[in-house]
Amino acid sequence: MKKLLYSSLAIAAMAVSCQEAELENNGAANNGEVFRIEAPISETKTVYTPPTKVTWATGDEITVIVNDTDANKFTNSEGNYFETTEFIPEAGTEYTYHAFYPYSSFVTSVDEAGKTDTWISVPSSASASQNGLNSTAHVQGVLYGDGTATGTDAPVIDMKHLTALLKIDVTNNYSEAITLRSITVSTNAAGQYLSGRFDVNLNDGTLTPNSEQVDRCVSSSTLGISDGILEAGATASFYLSTTEFTVPVGSTLTISAESDKGTAEDVRTYPQEMVFAAGTVNNTTFSFENPEQTIEKLTVAEFLAKPTGATYYELTGTISNISDTEYGNFDLVDETGSVYVYGLTASKVASNDKSFSTLGLREGDILTLYGTRAAYKGDPQVGGPAYYISHVAVPYCDVTPSTLSVDAAAGETTFSIESNESWSIESDNSSYTVSPASGNGDAEITVTYPANEGAEPVEVVFTVLSNSGVEKTVTLTQRTASAEESALAVLVTSASEIVAGKYIILGEFSEGVYALPNAAASSSAPVEVEISAAGIVEDNGTLTAINNDYVWQFTASGNGFTINPVDDSTIGLGCIDHNNGLRNSSSYANVAWSFATSAKTGWEISSNDTAGNKRWICGYQATNWRTYKSATTNANCTFRIYKLSE
Repeated sequence: MKKLLYSSLAIAAMAVSCQEAELENNGAANNGEVFRIEAPISETKTVYTPPTKVTWATGDEITVIVNDTDANKFTNSEGNYFETTEFIPEAGTEYTYHAFYPYSSFVTSVDEAGKTDTWISVPSSASASQNGLNSTAHVQGVLYGDGTATGTDAPVIDMKHLTALLKIDVTNNYSEAITLRSITVSTNAAGQYLSGRFDVNLNDGTLTPNSEQVDRCVSSSTLGISDGILEAGATASFYLSTTEFTVPVGSTLTISAESDKGTAEDVRTYPQEMVFAAGTVNNTTFSFENPEQTIEKLTVAEFLAKPTGATYYELTGTISNISDTEYGNFDLVDETGSVYVYGLTASKVASNDKSFSTLGLREGDILTLYGTRAAYKGDPQVGGPAYYISHVAVPYCDVTPSTLSVDAAAGETTFSIESNESWSIESDNSSYTVSPASGNGDAEITVTYPANEGAEPVEVVFTVLSNSGVEKTVTLTQRTASAEESALAVLVTSASEIVAGKYIILGEFSEGVYALPNAAASSSAPVEVEISAAGIVEDNGTLTAINNDYVWQFTASGNGFTINPVDDSTIGLGCIDHNNGLRNSSSYANVAWSFATSAKTGWEISSNDTAGNKRWICGYQATNWRTYKSATTNANCTFRIYKLSE
């Protein structure tokens, strides 16, 4: 296989569902001598982007079992297409197809339980050794798929991963080069096998230890390394395939690495169950430390008991209360207590380089860092600045927008899902449907709705439930024909709906809903006014009272829109190079803003400040909207945009 291209991540275990293969007649004809099928590999995502890409190479071989009894070798000819001369289907006959990779001549059939009639090795011999630093040439894993077709119709068999991949970034902190020889990953969790000889269930995509070879199934997996010379201070990546496995709370995951300096070991525990799921990249870091330079691992309580100073310590805990996404300020919590982290960087630096946003961290993630015992005005904190070692991503599933408002006529609308795991959607009204109704990772969902011919608005709730139990709802309100006639402004729920016209921008804070006024503000940010005080009435996705003091004119400009007061195009919204930099004056009459929906904030409204930095409008307080360099800083406000009726 053409191997994988990965970015540098921390441990990110993500559940991947085994979806039914989507079958269709691909139109690939056989010529009476060769039969061709299509076997695309499902695109799987980590909690990061870009997604992991896996592709076939010409000459790759898969086993395809027809009607459970007839095993055939299919060879890749191009792209996702595989061909064989061993099997030619007959017209009018229905066939079932089971396929798996890598090819094995020993597997000839599928038993009554859907399992292969003999075991396969995980990892295979080809994936047990890496030649050189950062190489992915050895990575292959195990894939499977199934489908049906009639006669000479060629099935499309969607191949899915049965194995997980560990990407281990190894750093040499010695003052001289070391030669790596092997890396072993193991767990003490009962009943968890990382490698060995397994049966493949081609009906549900599971691996189970072969009953006659269970003594060859072990709770560890070892990657041999050749030409593994790692220079002093350098970091390189190593890739190891395993079966899907789980490390429960109270169990450990151990990474050990053998080199010419001896064997180093890192034993890890996690405050929550960790699933290293099939079809995911599970990334972590490992360091070869000079014994004289070993960094002490502490609990939060032990850290707080240390004196302030320049000594670095290792801490692991859950991220909470992110207060600054530019510098990386947040609370780190473990079972012994909580401590404030005053700045986190991607690597060890003398001063904060504002690299926090590159790490992809979220509240709830389990983070390991190095930092010094510091204090500010007597309050203890982690300083240094602290720098990143690894993290475990918390499962997440967000929707945007969480409310939809549509006309009385039948039609379609959309909302988006941002997730690092599989999910499904249920509607509490069967007449209002979604597509797709299930999936994995990020997706755009199309909602189809009938006409509302009644006298009352219709409210429908769509429940999005992720594999780990994260639940989010999207509420759709469909207006009546009479409501549309009286509405002055309607809620905008997607970026495609924003066109030139008149708009009102609202921000929902814990204290209430506030409108952004269009009065000139050249020396300070506009001061928001609660909509009740502004005389604005919000009801079921409409505004039924309008005050021109809060109406903005959006005018197309390049790839965005200028935002000007409805009665004065000589001034407009813009921002200076400052967090509290939102302005409305003549200096910004021609500044263009971009709009994108957001699961967390409703909308992301962005432009460039006077220094050329990209900034987003963010909520700080009910009366203080700001312009930060990261959209994720907006933790206090959800934006809503209304378009005035013509």
